[in-house]
Amino acid sequence: MKIYIFTLILLFLALATQAYAQITVGGELAPLPGDYKPASVDFVDYIKALFPFMIFLTALASVGALIVGGFLYMTSGAIPSSLARAKSVMTDAIVGLIIALSTYLIINTVNPDILSLRKPGISTNAPSSE
Repeated sequence: MKIYIFTLILLFLALATQAYAQITVGGELAPLPGDYKPASVDFVDYIKALFPFMIFLTALASVGALIVGGFLYMTSGAIPSSLARAKSVMTDAIVGLIIALSTYLIINTVNPDILSLRKPGISTNAPSSE
C-alpha cells in the first residue's frame, strides 16, 4: 500500500509540472535586450549530456541508499538480521557509487573522445563531369 501511494504521489508530481507547459499567456514575448540568440540543441547534444546525467543519478541513488541504510542501522536495535541487512544496503550503495565513478574515470582515461561526440560530417565534394 505504501508503494502504491508513493507511486501515485510521484506520478502526480511528474505530471503536474508539465500540465501547463503548452499554454501561452499574453501572446508573444518581448525580445531580450542585446544580441541574444538562442543556442540550437540537437540530438548529439542530448547524448553528450546523458552520460554525466546518469552518473549524477547514480550518485543520487547511492546517497539515498546510504540514508536508508543508516536509518535501518539506527532503528535495528540489537537484532542481528536487521543490522546485517542495514550494513549490506550501505555496502552495496558504496560499491555502486565506486563502480559508477570508476566507469567514468576508466572511459575518460582510456579515450576521452568517447565522451565527446561530434556531428557526423557529409562531404559535399561531387565528382566533376568532364
